[in-house]
Amino acid sequence: MNDLLFDRWLYESESDSLDFKREQYKFIGASDNEKSELLKDILAMANSWRRVDGYIVIGIEHRPEKPNALHGVTEHIDDASIQQFINKKVSGICSFEYRTFTKDKKTYGIIRIPVQKRPIFLLKDYGKLKANMVYLRRGSSTDETKPDEICKMGRDQYELGTKASVDIGFFDRSKRQMIGAKLDVETTYFVILDKIPDYSESRDGFIPTLRITCKDYYRNLVEYTNFTSSFFPVYFAITNKGDREAVNLRVELEIFSSNAEVLLDGDEVDEPKADLMSNIHSVHSIHNSSYSVDRQDDKWVIYSGFDRLHAKRTLDLDGTIYIQGKESGTIKGKASVFFDGQSVPYEQEFKIKVQCNRIEINWDTFHERLFKK
Repeated sequence: MNDLLFDRWLYESESDSLDFKREQYKFIGASDNEKSELLKDILAMANSWRRVDGYIVIGIEHRPEKPNALHGVTEHIDDASIQQFINKKVSGICSFEYRTFTKDKKTYGIIRIPVQKRPIFLLKDYGKLKANMVYLRRGSSTDETKPDEICKMGRDQYELGTKASVDIGFFDRSKRQMIGAKLDVETTYFVILDKIPDYSESRDGFIPTLRITCKDYYRNLVEYTNFTSSFFPVYFAITNKGDREAVNLRVELEIFSSNAEVLLDGDEVDEPKADLMSNIHSVHSIHNSSYSVDRQDDKWVIYSGFDRLHAKRTLDLDGTIYIQGKESGTIKGKASVFFDGQSVPYEQEFKIKVQCNRIEINWDTFHERLFKK
């Protein structure tokens, strides 16, 4: 259990693998009918059709309009007491655990129910529940199982022994290989100490013409030079090390830096033209990146997703991430990968060590350096 998983629940709806309860179950001193509500919900989740851990979250109220409401609970049920209560009444073993989780001074009850051998049913009637009836969670409600579903549950067990397992890291596209979670780069960043003048053709020895010139050409040239020298491209790839394909993958890349800039494909800075009409008619080839980016207070969050990744295969994530290194230091980040069958995301921290040659220079010296090489 972690903050990331809990925060996701604020914006999720009830499903085959997730159930919200505003109030704690009645258990200590409760009647058989009252305690059968807890029994039914756990059995229904255990029998549900899913490939991820199921959760009953006590203290969160489900709402159609997100986020869900956080109430918390003040009383908890002892895990050992529930284990004994349920497993004395059912066929086989029902695997689950009751945990507590505290966030922002409120405490919640979390019942985690892993994928397990099914069907599980009562040996005798109890409270409102019937013996030999297989209850199962279907969407956001509990239903009684049909005979053909019970047969499928037995055939479904063989898949439990194999899983998908992923690894994510930096990727070298020239060598077509993974290069781990650390990257060393060298950059150059120019700081112009004085005012950059408007562009004039006569300044660079050209004879003025009737063309309309771009007065911001010099400023654009500095921006372009810094883009080519201080931004570096970063590529990521994912490997499925497991024996099953990973399905419905979603990748979140967090870059923890308040002063670094991040660009994606299509955001590259074009080489400027002195002729204003050339700038207007220049064609910039935009690549549709698989990434999308969100700028937050102290970090960048970059998203990507794709349908599936076969077992023992590596996938180069389509698109380029440009990160600016305008000062020396270490840029830290974290990659999180979500996919079906994984109750918590796979997480990998990464580091980029930047060695920046930061050049403070007057405009005339910069101009001479560019035009009189």
